[in-house]
Amino acid sequence: MLNELKNYPPKELDFLEHGCEVVIQCRDVLKWTYAFGYYHQRGMTVVRKNLFEQWQSDLEKYCDHLHGLVEKDLDQYMDPNITDRGPFYHYRGQLTGYYEATKTFFTNLVKGLDESETV
Repeated sequence: MLNELKNYPPKELDFLEHGCEVVIQCRDVLKWTYAFGYYHQRGMTVVRKNLFEQWQSDLEKYCDHLHGLVEKDLDQYMDPNITDRGPFYHYRGQLTGYYEATKTFFTNLVKGLDESETV
C-alpha cells in the first residue's frame, strides 16, 4: 500500500518484514526459555542463573517494544496529500534500530544457552 500511495520503493519497506520476522523468532525462543530455566535452574550457579534471567528479561523487553512498533498503525504515513517523508523515515529508523538491538539480545540469549549446556 505504501509503495502504491506514496511511491516508496519496495526495498525501502523491507524493514517491516524484517521486524516481523525478528519478533516471531524471539517469541518462539522466549517460550522455550521458561522451560529451560525451570529444568536447568538447579544445575546453574547463582551468577549463571542471574545472567540467564537478565538476558531473558532484556530480550522480552526489546521484543515487546519491537512488537509494538511493528503493529503501529501506518495510516498516518499513507495520506497522499502529505509529501513530507521525514516522519516515516524516523519510524523506519526507530524500528530498524530496535530490531537490530533485539537481534543482539536474541543472539546473546541463544549463545548463552548453548554455552550453559557445555558448562
